[in-house]
Amino acid sequence: MSWNGEVFEGKYKPLVSPELFRKVQAALKRRERPRKHRDGHQFPFCGTFRCSCGAMMSAQWAKGHGGLYRYSRCTRKGASPCREPYVLEDSVAQQSVKILSPLAISREEASAIRAAIAQKEVEEAGLCERRIKEVENRLEPVQSKLRRLTQGYLDEIIDEDDYKSAKEALLLEKTALKSEKERLRRTRSGAWIEPALEVINRLETMGNETFPKTFAAIAEQVRKIGTNPFISGKTVTFSLAEPYVSIPSLLASARVSR
Repeated sequence: MSWNGEVFEGKYKPLVSPELFRKVQAALKRRERPRKHRDGHQFPFCGTFRCSCGAMMSAQWAKGHGGLYRYSRCTRKGASPCREPYVLEDSVAQQSVKILSPLAISREEASAIRAAIAQKEVEEAGLCERRIKEVENRLEPVQSKLRRLTQGYLDEIIDEDDYKSAKEALLLEKTALKSEKERLRRTRSGAWIEPALEVINRLETMGNETFPKTFAAIAEQVRKIGTNPFISGKTVTFSLAEPYVSIPSLLASARVSR
């Protein structure tokens, strides 16, 4: 920071550390009061898909073929009149599973991938440690130059203008090195590991033989993995979100090579 025409190194510290802030937020989330909801029919796919007219798809019970069935239907709240037919919830589930099934992995595959992630974490941690040490080695001479510069100014060996100019350049270099050190520390913490493991857990869930039988689980995966979910002419469509979009081809290549 700059004050009275001279550059100074910032020494302030945050009142609360990022780790403590995250812990407090997690505790507040655990203790928050659960929302009240009305008891009623459970329609797992309700609010998941949109109709071709742009309105949301709802659900209801309806009689047909001598029985009572659950159907997905348009809410008819779009800008234009909609004539899309009802579609059986069972059909919605089957079509969704057909789109999701290329993502499924077995328990053995999930274990192998987790082991590979753990190995990668160890390798990256070691590499980050070496880079952090390199940055620290570069910081030491900068700090030494700052001390000698200050001493030279106090001993009146250099004038004030030269002192301020040299000090500003050294502080900029020191700040850049400290920022690089903090970035490497964040990288060392493995910020990518938790999202990667979450992806693997989700893919393993879809590889579970009981998964296609649970409509609630299928609907949850569509909401988590799918983008732009639509139903038109009784046909379910949705794209795969990142990072799932490339997984089917990766799995196919890995299985063929194995």
